Amino acid sequence: MEIDIADNNGFTAAVNPLPAPPSLCNIDPKQMLANSILSLLHTYASKTESKSLLGQARSSPTYYDPSLLDGYIPISLLLSLNRMKKLTKDLNVIAQIASTSPMLQVHPDGTKIRRTPILEPSADPQQPVSLKSTGCVLARKFTSDIVKHEISLYFSQFGPVAAVEFISPGVAGIKFMDDGGIAKTMVQAQSITGLRFRGDVLHVEWAASSDFDMLEESIKGLSLSSSNKVKSRPGKYPRKMAGPYKYTVNRILHVDLSGLKWALNDGTDDNEDVISEIEKAPAILKRLFEPYAHVVNVSIEQTTSAYVRFQQPVASELLPVIEKSCGIRYPDYDVALPIRRVNGDEERIYWHVCCARENAVGVAVGSNLHSSCGSRKWEFVRGGASSGGPSSKKRRHDDDTSEKAKKKKCKNVGKRKNDDDEMLVGTVVPAVSIVSGARKGKKQNAKQLNKKAKKNRAKVRSTNGGKGESKEMDLADMFSQL
Repeated sequence: MEIDIADNNGFTAAVNPLPAPPSLCNIDPKQMLANSILSLLHTYASKTESKSLLGQARSSPTYYDPSLLDGYIPISLLLSLNRMKKLTKDLNVIAQIASTSPMLQVHPDGTKIRRTPILEPSADPQQPVSLKSTGCVLARKFTSDIVKHEISLYFSQFGPVAAVEFISPGVAGIKFMDDGGIAKTMVQAQSITGLRFRGDVLHVEWAASSDFDMLEESIKGLSLSSSNKVKSRPGKYPRKMAGPYKYTVNRILHVDLSGLKWALNDGTDDNEDVISEIEKAPAILKRLFEPYAHVVNVSIEQTTSAYVRFQQPVASELLPVIEKSCGIRYPDYDVALPIRRVNGDEERIYWHVCCARENAVGVAVGSNLHSSCGSRKWEFVRGGASSGGPSSKKRRHDDDTSEKAKKKKCKNVGKRKNDDDEMLVGTVVPAVSIVSGARKGKKQNAKQLNKKAKKNRAKVRSTNGGKGESKEMDLADMFSQL
């Protein structure tokens, strides 16, 4: 549209029309898809979303990986989200698009991405930007038997240590009280001479500012995702071991019994004495460790190892205390028992084995209980009313203790007499199973109990030849029928 504007001389000047908006047909659909994927990746890599995704990855056995501690999010986890599924299902496409953004960083293997750490300019011009300290460092390549106390003592030479936390097997996070140049000093010392711990060279790296918040939360013992929180169940095993939970860590000590076995096999004791002494070991070890902390369970494995489980996570704190008190010595044989903390894969295997064993024991106890019902189904009836047999007290203890259940049973037993039947005195009558009455959620109604009572009366009449004759029986005759 042209607008004519008249000047002073009467001439009109034509105004150029506004430029037309670019047509949607000229935009490449592939570029639109790439922009949508990149915008979604920036959203997932934000501070709040990345914490939630990392917590979900750590709690899942499918995505759990030690490299997730560096802030990397698995691309396969992003592909499982509905918003990403609508755009693409190709892992390589996401990795290629993420590599074009300066805000995202792709893992060398091409399967994980993370947000690029934002480094603030250093106030000190002589201090490199990459060495700006956040008061926390990551130390790698620790052995499996290391404890927090030793790490704290070692790193105290650089400055006061506020907290030490095991992030994964062989990786520890060290937080210093001073937020000055401690990280700078440590990284420079590593690059010049190398940091050695127990003869091995440690790999110490500065914790980026993007990962510092996650390290603080792990040190405080907080979960990264509120939807994946696992309630602590002290004294019990976890139902599912997907990752290192705080209520399963630092609760197990390993005791080496090889010295005790060697002392028992010195030729003075028989094999039976050795076996009996090993069977007594759990009770003795529990008595030895009880002064330090409450012991939940002691298990013997292959007669050379013992695992002591505590109710509270105090295993690493107990090691220096026990060493100062001259260690643990087995009584009567005066044998020193080496102890160490169980962690890493060994700790996970221990909890898996405990879970499987306790489930198997529960099944075995249930089968034995059902098989022993036949010896507990009998009650001695005198004068039409049930009186307790030789094990009546035990049956009452195993059965429901509520008054309503007892009244209901007495009422059902009293219904055994019909108008046409004679009184059965001094006969053995099979009563209702006590175990079935004790089952939760499976209470039988009055009609089913009456049907069973009629069947029981029919069995009694058949044993007496169809006659209503009463016959006194003593305990010996009663047990002979069982």
